[in-house]
Amino acid sequence: MLTRCLLRRFTNLRVYYTKPLQTFLASTMSTTATVQLNTGASMPVLFLGTWKSQPGKVEYAVEYALKTAGYRGIDTATDYENEKEVGQGLAASGVPREDIFLTTKLDNRDHGRIEQALRDSLSSLNTPYIDLWLMHWPAPMLKEGGKLTN
Repeated sequence: MLTRCLLRRFTNLRVYYTKPLQTFLASTMSTTATVQLNTGASMPVLFLGTWKSQPGKVEYAVEYALKTAGYRGIDTATDYENEKEVGQGLAASGVPREDIFLTTKLDNRDHGRIEQALRDSLSSLNTPYIDLWLMHWPAPMLKEGGKLTN
């Protein structure tokens, strides 16, 4: 039987899968499949990504993914310029916030204003918390003279 060991790396977390390939794919390609993080939280393995989503349509994509397709992971970023619409889709879905794993990212231009950037994302997404906040790129965008962009 074909067996594959796959490594998924999350922040300070390694999840190893050693299963027959067909079993692994069947169990992880479900919109409801999760992994348990070292914090005890469950994180979906499949997310709806919103990069390059068309303005005016991402709200409905998020609503559909949550309400109809069974997704529980939503990925967005300040740099995608769609957090407000993603937040509208979250609300329109009717899925309780605690059942959704929401990820967004710190924009490169915001490294000099981290706390305000987080507040801005929370406000745009219309949510009291974000499940995973990532640094989109580990290098701030700089202006001439080496000053961080605000």
